[in-house]
Amino acid sequence: MRPEDQVPVLFVEVDNHTEPKAVVAAKIDWYRRFFGRQAKDHDGGDVALWSTLWDDSGRGGFPPVALVFTKDAGAQARMNRIKTIRDPSRTCWQPRWQNPHGWSPRDTEEDGWRGFTGTVPVIATHHLDQLRTQRDG
Repeated sequence: MRPEDQVPVLFVEVDNHTEPKAVVAAKIDWYRRFFGRQAKDHDGGDVALWSTLWDDSGRGGFPPVALVFTKDAGAQARMNRIKTIRDPSRTCWQPRWQNPHGWSPRDTEEDGWRGFTGTVPVIATHHLDQLRTQRDG
């Protein structure tokens, strides 16, 4: 299979609104730690453990996690839930400011870039039923 024909791995965290927001936010950290685990390949080299179980898309970085809602809540209620999960999980997905001298905890360096190494892309998406409808439609 050619790399451009591969469907990239997407981890899905279904939020039924039955767990406290802090538990859902902690799961994003669990994904980050899981994605960071290493295993040995057949040559004895280090590889990401997750990539031994699922195909790596070749794009680099950790696979994305989709936070999918199942409770039929309004747009404002859903946005409030996203924000209360976003804030405590910020260190898992927010890039760090990099510069030629390493990294800076503040964006104070004039020259630099945002580094996403070790971060988990998180996607907050539609209600699960809407996602199914869009997929099938």
